[in-house]
Amino acid sequence: SSSLNNLANILHTRFEQLGDRADLDSAGTLHCEALDLCPVGHPDRSVSLKNLAAALHTRCEQLGDRADLDNSVTLYREALDLRPVSRPYRGESLNYLTAALSTRFELLRDCLDLNSAVTLLCDALDHDRVGHHRRRRSVLNNLTSCLTTQFWHRADLENAAILCRGLLDLRPITYLGPGSSHSNLASILYNRFRQFGDRADLDSAVILHHEALDLCPVGDPDYSSSLQNLANILTTQFTPGKARCRLQSRG
Repeated sequence: SSSLNNLANILHTRFEQLGDRADLDSAGTLHCEALDLCPVGHPDRSVSLKNLAAALHTRCEQLGDRADLDNSVTLYREALDLRPVSRPYRGESLNYLTAALSTRFELLRDCLDLNSAVTLLCDALDHDRVGHHRRRRSVLNNLTSCLTTQFWHRADLENAAILCRGLLDLRPITYLGPGSSHSNLASILYNRFRQFGDRADLDSAVILHHEALDLCPVGDPDYSSSLQNLANILTTQFTPGKARCRLQSRG
């Protein structure tokens, strides 16, 4: 089964690079064959379940087939059940299942999927409390995104802000896309300002967008979006004339 999984993973990677649908279909077929070789009780069953679920999730994102997504969620759940709390890769399984549930929420807007995703990510964060920083960043980022999606609850926005600050603590300046956490936190604070009118949130959002822009030198792919984010929020904080002066001062 390991050889089948390895070949399937190579085809999946090639699909991500070249976009050939045949590679994705072949990867799915090979993952199915690998799973057939790993019956209940086999030590590699959890890995095979996860690999097949990932292939189906990708295919759903490409083609929009709801059945692929539902099957992906089912397989991810089964893989998670095979990784109890004491197992080292449980956090990874929680994160994968959350991604599939988040995708399904985006398609169907079923709050049960979103609530499940938040619960699972909280479990993943607790499980990986002293884990690898990159994996913990991923969990924090996903949880922040989910909480921001359901921002109609003030507590969710506040939790998202706390988590995003945690991302800033974990993310060194040299990390790819260093301004993204600043921008995410700024967006959360700006949403909270729009919901509840606390001027301190707006002021903090402006500062964070300035910091995000400082981390993106001219020519960086994220520079224009950071500049636009700052421009948008300055038009809220200041009169149009003052906002224009603040932006020109960055030139």
